[in-house]
Amino acid sequence: MEVSRASSAVADQFTLFTLGISNFLPFFMPIFAALLYAPVVMQEAGTGGAWGPIMARRGRRPYVVRHAVRAACAGFIAFTGGVALVAVMSYGIHPHLIPVDFFNSFGDDLEPVAERLTFSQLYAVSPVLYFAFQSIWVGIGGAALSTLAAVGAMFFENRFVALLWLPVVVLLSEFVAGALQVDHFSLIRSFIPTGVTQQDPLIPVVVGLVVFLIAGVVAAYAAFSAKLPKALC
Repeated sequence: MEVSRASSAVADQFTLFTLGISNFLPFFMPIFAALLYAPVVMQEAGTGGAWGPIMARRGRRPYVVRHAVRAACAGFIAFTGGVALVAVMSYGIHPHLIPVDFFNSFGDDLEPVAERLTFSQLYAVSPVLYFAFQSIWVGIGGAALSTLAAVGAMFFENRFVALLWLPVVVLLSEFVAGALQVDHFSLIRSFIPTGVTQQDPLIPVVVGLVVFLIAGVVAAYAAFSAKLPKALC
């Protein structure tokens, strides 16, 4: 059954998966990451929160470390599970529900554009390996952003700012990267490498490590600095 003849039609399950996680997730990834666990910190911190009794009972360092670990776990589980679900739908379920023949306007078979994207080398080895790797990789990115959002929220007394600072910073950095034509260093496109043409996989790995390093430095400062973060005062 022929469904699409558009020149930009989907060429295979790999491309379907790529479109499934690249149309919606890149823009909303930092927003989802901020909403996953930062509200828990915001609820406990500040005047009238539960921080005072917790500090008296356990201390600041265990509190910060515990929330950082929980935020990382929440981000990893949520984003890994979401991408894995898209993989199952695009590779195992959708093709059996909606059979599609794909041609461009000239009647030639389309080249799968997605196969020119970063990390697509794994697809040639095994589709399952590629989907599993992408799910885990996006989950690692979600863990980094969720941790950064949670520990960063401890430094803002205003709850609105505490919740939105990460999405604003990330999306602004995406705009700057696009304006400077250095998309290969884009944070979101490193965690969701579906919008970057084939490049050295070392680049998204380095970008991911830098984000984790920043999250670790912020968490360490919140836990060990002589001065309490503003929201925990």
